[in-house]
Amino acid sequence: MTHFRTANYPPAFTELQIAAFGLVDQIERFETAQIYAAAAAIRVGNEALTRAALLRIANAENIQPRYRSIAIPDALRTELDRAALLLLTEKERSVLRIPR
Repeated sequence: MTHFRTANYPPAFTELQIAAFGLVDQIERFETAQIYAAAAAIRVGNEALTRAALLRIANAENIQPRYRSIAIPDALRTELDRAALLLLTEKERSVLRIPR
């Protein structure tokens, strides 16, 4: 998160993905790491990495829905929702309950 907070997004993405891997049995923490990884990917303009992180969140939601209840800044949630509208299919977005 230090890299993310200082807008050093490429290493932030990598470190958040590594952290998320270790949190697969803790859905909320896993999704939180993926949320910030997706945001880092958005901010460097990498649609493929953004989509991959959003899909990991969607897959976790199929196990235990947490995405809408995780406390993140409203602006960040808006940023992720916009990316999801552009990069995910309707079916994938529905798992995340992305408003239209």
